[in-house]
Amino acid sequence: MSSLGVTEFLSIITDEISQGHLTYRFPVTEDGLLSFSKECLGLNVLLVPDDESFAILCTADDYYVVAGPYSFVSSAVGGDIAAAREAFFFFASDAVWPDDVRSFLMNIALTYSSF
Repeated sequence: MSSLGVTEFLSIITDEISQGHLTYRFPVTEDGLLSFSKECLGLNVLLVPDDESFAILCTADDYYVVAGPYSFVSSAVGGDIAAAREAFFFFASDAVWPDDVRSFLMNIALTYSSF
């Protein structure tokens, strides 16, 4: 995030919750990311900067989807987008998932495989 000049980000909770905040603003610092993790643990959350130049969907199912400029996505997934896709495909196809969850995750993997 900081490589794009972003100093803070907005987290938008995408789950249906009956009470509490739906959005939080955090600084792009180690403390800010730790605060985000503590506040939003176990929730599906979309992270975006004010200029909407990228988005990260963090899920309660322990995976995330990254969108934005190639350089940002590459950096966010550890440098190798193809390897990140392969790792997600492995995660999605794991026999541990119930059939409906595996189907959902595989659909995500296939939908974004051409980007």
